[in-house]
Amino acid sequence: MKLKNSAVNFWPLAILAGLIFGAMFFGLTFNVLVNNGLSRQIAEQKEAARPPKIAITLIQDSSCQECVSLSPLVSAIKAAGAEVEAETAIDANDPAGQKLISDYQITKIPTMVVKGELEKSSQLADLWKNLGEIADDVFVLRQVGAPYREIGSGQIRGKVKITLLADQDCSNCYDVMGHLQILSRFGLPIKEQEVLDIDSSAGKKLVRDYKIELAPTFLLSGDLEVYSALKSVWPQVGTVEPDGFYVFRAGVKTMGAYHDLETGQIITGS
Repeated sequence: MKLKNSAVNFWPLAILAGLIFGAMFFGLTFNVLVNNGLSRQIAEQKEAARPPKIAITLIQDSSCQECVSLSPLVSAIKAAGAEVEAETAIDANDPAGQKLISDYQITKIPTMVVKGELEKSSQLADLWKNLGEIADDVFVLRQVGAPYREIGSGQIRGKVKITLLADQDCSNCYDVMGHLQILSRFGLPIKEQEVLDIDSSAGKKLVRDYKIELAPTFLLSGDLEVYSALKSVWPQVGTVEPDGFYVFRAGVKTMGAYHDLETGQIITGS
């Protein structure tokens, strides 16, 4: 009888032990799955936060001292979160430079090619899209600022001269030098500049030759065709003369006080 009772009493204990074991196994399994999920999520977050790694190769023209510098663009790429593991500069006339120019059909220098994790950052992806194209997992800079050397012709494009026409007798007139900052926003180089007064012999000649009626003002000359942003807005503020000079005319009225040379009056800007 004792054996029979022992056998009978064994099953509730066995079932209870099984339930306990099952609960422990389930809990252990659940914890493992949760921990694995958390570990994977943490790893994914770390990977997403990791800066994209890239390598930049600059293709430059050592003989073009006036060509635009790509340093601001490199700084912008770094500021956008890229980790630049390598930054190399090669001359366009070197064999390695010639090969890159041929391989990627480059038409303007200086330029750059970028390799690495180009699509890891949405901010960088937008930058690539706005400045060039990605071909075979390599970014090629196409939107090169002027001045630059045109590969096909060998010519330096975008050289511009700015002539600022001041009026020293008009103390209330707006500061003509303010145009330099405005023009820089259109990518115009402001290295070659000249400041003349309307009463100087050279200033009088410009007033006469271009029938200038409002001062202060300015004139642009040189290779202006490559500055598309400037060309698009220029009809609203000035004229393009038969000799190619850009003369700032209607825009004078938006700058502040100015001198109407036809009437001799000083007009206070609104």
